[in-house]
Amino acid sequence: MLCEARNPFRRCPARPRNRRTAVNVPPGRSRPLLPPTFEELAAVDALAERENISRSEAIRRALAGLAA
Repeated sequence: MLCEARNPFRRCPARPRNRRTAVNVPPGRSRPLLPPTFEELAAVDALAERENISRSEAIRRALAGLAA
């Protein structure tokens, strides 16, 4: 586009902005991802302790349980 060739930081009026797409919203989700709460972290730590697995494996299992 001609306007981008002159100024790469300016959006071209021929290409309207897509207001429905946000940077921190993955496809298929309607809200941005939020950081885990202390209760969720405590539950993951308890699962890791109980099953004697790593914290990352406990997170994977918890997410698999949510998806199922």
